[in-house]
Amino acid sequence: MAENNGFTHLPLPLLFQGKPKLHGGGAVSAQTKRNTANRIAHGSYVKRRSAELSRFWKERRAERSENALPEIETGIPILLEIDPSTDIDFLRGLGFEIVCEIEEGFIIVATEDVDLSVLNEKADAFVANVTARCNSPAKVYALCEDGDRLKRILSKELYAKWATISPDAIYVIDIGVSCCGNIELPKRPDRKDDETDERYSVREQRWTEKFNTAYMVWDEIKMQREETIESFVSDYNGEIMELADGVSEIADLPDSFSTRLRISGKCLLDLVLNFAYIFEVSEAEIIAMGDAPENKDNLIETVQIKAPAQSVPIVCVMDSGIQEEHKYLAPAISSDESISLLPNNTGTSDDVAGEGHGTRVAGAVLYPKKVPSDGVYQLPCWIRNMRILDENNCLPENAYPPKTIAIAVQKYNVENQNPTKIFNHSVGSRRSCEMKHMMPWAAEIDSQSYNHDVLFIQAAGNISTDVISAYWQAGYLYPEYFDRELCRISNPAQSLQAITVGSVSADELETDDFIALGKHMEVSSFSRSGPGIWDVS
Repeated sequence: MAENNGFTHLPLPLLFQGKPKLHGGGAVSAQTKRNTANRIAHGSYVKRRSAELSRFWKERRAERSENALPEIETGIPILLEIDPSTDIDFLRGLGFEIVCEIEEGFIIVATEDVDLSVLNEKADAFVANVTARCNSPAKVYALCEDGDRLKRILSKELYAKWATISPDAIYVIDIGVSCCGNIELPKRPDRKDDETDERYSVREQRWTEKFNTAYMVWDEIKMQREETIESFVSDYNGEIMELADGVSEIADLPDSFSTRLRISGKCLLDLVLNFAYIFEVSEAEIIAMGDAPENKDNLIETVQIKAPAQSVPIVCVMDSGIQEEHKYLAPAISSDESISLLPNNTGTSDDVAGEGHGTRVAGAVLYPKKVPSDGVYQLPCWIRNMRILDENNCLPENAYPPKTIAIAVQKYNVENQNPTKIFNHSVGSRRSCEMKHMMPWAAEIDSQSYNHDVLFIQAAGNISTDVISAYWQAGYLYPEYFDRELCRISNPAQSLQAITVGSVSADELETDDFIALGKHMEVSSFSRSGPGIWDVS
């Protein structure tokens, strides 16, 4: 964590991924008022639905036992619809652990009490109007079917194929697991105007002790749930490819973890249906950046290239490698520090067809305007070359994107006497980002940026020509289609700490066969745009 910043841990239910915790306030909603005014009817609904869900989960557990499926130590998950204006902490008083807040008043909770006895007791007290503080069940609008939960934790792509998952097929899956428990971080005490240093110090020390205790409990819960996942996957003869918490470089947070699994369809179905603390499931995406264009310039320059000054910044280019001997790049490359994260390939050269992708990115960093044709040009910064893409300009399946981010910062910032502060990351998904959760890739960028005071320059992503064509045919012309869902920025461009960069048309083009949609200094027709997650532009 950056030192002396004065900030405490943000009160989020999930830190690696998740929607910000919404604290209520203001007027009581009309639905909550109606529920309070109709105690018998609403209380009866809550008890009836809790009985139905209890019976559902008991039957599911009995079925798993009859089929001799691997044991899985877990509670039961429930999707609730609650008063969207209220503080979600009231759910803890109903016997629930908060797994994930989604949107529009929907929230996933879990409990180890299959009978939902606490909820039923609260519902009885609500019906009887025992005290003025027994009204919390009025804020629970609905206890939803488990199928509705699945729709919200599965990615759109995985949900669309869920009914056709083959038990014997092998899938590479990314999951997010909540470890919040029922612990809430205490709020740091505010100092009173007339309070002495000694008195405030005592209160602050008490807060510190509670704060540290909460973190220890979180960490214990996380270790237990990691062990549960590991044992469960092993019983199905699956493989944990990456566990975010299991890598020392990753600056993990104790209230959640993410992992990449190679598992059978049978294991996938069982895990998602029965492990209560999962809040995100998606099939691992193949990250392919496409081919670099051919360089058809045949210019003969007489410019003299001068190495950067020793005092200028160092930029780490995380890409497909760099042609380090290129005459316009070589003076700025710290070749002795170049590394490759590709499995079974230590080469750091850029082998992508069309004269390279990472090479061109390095060129854009060193020559932000153009390559001068004469005179003396001093390069503006140093370059460290980290190769993460293969010769096909793809991120390998067994390369977990959050880990690449963590290793880059660890090697070139944390462990380096001359630390890099700027990381160029022109890599991303080819699909628009999810809006329900901050994905681990983007969250890792935010975590590393915050903890180590570094800056990531992140590509917004490109829109495929097929998508542009489809929108065009549907009547969404340039630039109107930028507002459509499929043109939204891609993962990890929704990072809140990175500077996300799109593309602008350098010039206009019109030939007998083609005309460029974007005009000079306007947004390129293929560039993705915001807003990103939580409507952050």
